[in-house]
Amino acid sequence: MNLSNRRFWLLGAIGITAIIIITLVFAPASNKINSGSTYNRGPDGYGAWYAFMSKRGTKIQRWQKPVADFAKNPDTKPPSTLLRIYSSSISGAISDIEKKWVKQGNTLVILGVDAPVTAAPFSSLLPDSVGEIKIDTGRRVPKDKKPILGDKFGGIVWKENLEKGTVYFASAPHLAANAYQDFPGNYEFLAKLVTQSEGGGKEIEGTEQALAVNFIQNPIDPTSCTVANKFFKGGRDAHPTSNLIYCGTGILPVVDSGAISQIDRTSQKTSKNINKIWVDEYIHGYKDPEIIERESQDNLFTYLAKTPLFPVIIQATIILIVAIFAGWNRFGQPVAISGPKVDNSEAYIQALAGVLEKANSTDFAVETIVKAEQLQLQKALLLGQTSLESETLTTAWEEQTGRKAAELAELVRSPSRKPRQISDRDLLAWLGKWEQIRQHLSSNRNNPK
Repeated sequence: MNLSNRRFWLLGAIGITAIIIITLVFAPASNKINSGSTYNRGPDGYGAWYAFMSKRGTKIQRWQKPVADFAKNPDTKPPSTLLRIYSSSISGAISDIEKKWVKQGNTLVILGVDAPVTAAPFSSLLPDSVGEIKIDTGRRVPKDKKPILGDKFGGIVWKENLEKGTVYFASAPHLAANAYQDFPGNYEFLAKLVTQSEGGGKEIEGTEQALAVNFIQNPIDPTSCTVANKFFKGGRDAHPTSNLIYCGTGILPVVDSGAISQIDRTSQKTSKNINKIWVDEYIHGYKDPEIIERESQDNLFTYLAKTPLFPVIIQATIILIVAIFAGWNRFGQPVAISGPKVDNSEAYIQALAGVLEKANSTDFAVETIVKAEQLQLQKALLLGQTSLESETLTTAWEEQTGRKAAELAELVRSPSRKPRQISDRDLLAWLGKWEQIRQHLSSNRNNPK
């Protein structure tokens, strides 16, 4: 491969590398990172669930800062819940900062944790106390994880207690996504996870507790409530089986007359344990202005060092350096190559020879060469520069060289004879004979008798 071909392939490789780098840097970002975001209104978003929780009066707020800032925020003190919904499967490992925050008595809920693929069908309906839950994943964890939601193939949602706090893991990233609005059980189940009481206590069960939660979530002025007996006839006697609490236009059934005080006590206790819920939007690319300003202070090199593009740039730089050595074997400015010097006499002779060849004028060439060779021969024989007769020249040639005069006689023409046209082969042979004459003359001068 010559230098031009090697340089061509080298430039092609450099061009392809540049295209790849430009594509990686400037190509439109994939919207995969937006999957699981509460700002996303698509099927894989959680905008509907966020609205569902807000409508219920739950204290829920988006978080758009790094987790290090979250752990130091005074508003995230226990009991608080951080919900992280990943767009793709991640490992179940959590950082030391998150562990320390959970151990203080907080709750961390992570959706989209990686789990092995099992023989479970991709879509399944699982029963739960909140209703049927639709699951679209075949990933399960072993039952030794003690799952709180699963089937015979393994667990889908499981938990891990860390001192006072709890971490909930789920292998289904779309547990309560917008696509599951027709399955209330999905929304209620995730709501139950994020609103667990402090320390990861059991969910509220029973009629009185359920009514208490309903009373808390739909507060009514307790001063407007009155109690009235409601009788149900059964058999021969009438037995007062329950009471009614009239609160404005609302009616709440209770078991006994002490239900109002029980609701009040439950309300006070539960209000202390209701978590404030934070949804991590920072992992989906949403950032508060102060975070954007803080991160923009870093230079380009620092930014690239934090991205997967940094190793690619390093490798491309090494390839470029190796290509330079392999292709040019030098650095510095290119050295211009000087052109050959033109000999005007030789150029004139070449041009004249071309014209004579085109005109087929061999007679002119023969006549000119004979005159020039004869003059050179006279000078070599010390006969002067005046043109002599051919007989005189051949005689002097024979006397000084000791060779036969016929060798020279057939080459020297008389000026009275008109030269004839000869072929190219004969012309070359004739010129060869003149070369032999010069050689004989030169050998005679070097070896005189």
